[in-house]
Amino acid sequence: MTIETVDVGWCKEITDHGATQIAQSSKSLRYLGLMRCDQVSSTHVNWYLLQCESEC
Repeated sequence: MTIETVDVGWCKEITDHGATQIAQSSKSLRYLGLMRCDQVSSTHVNWYLLQCESEC
């Protein structure tokens, strides 16, 4: 089974580390919803996106 979409929006306990773990858990993941996950920083998300771009 492949997972392409995960939405954890409004989960206030999700952190930068947790978001990274979710993102790395499936190579087929195409969408990770993080709306109002206030412990996930935009700086971390931008850094992670840059890492993904460099690996493609």
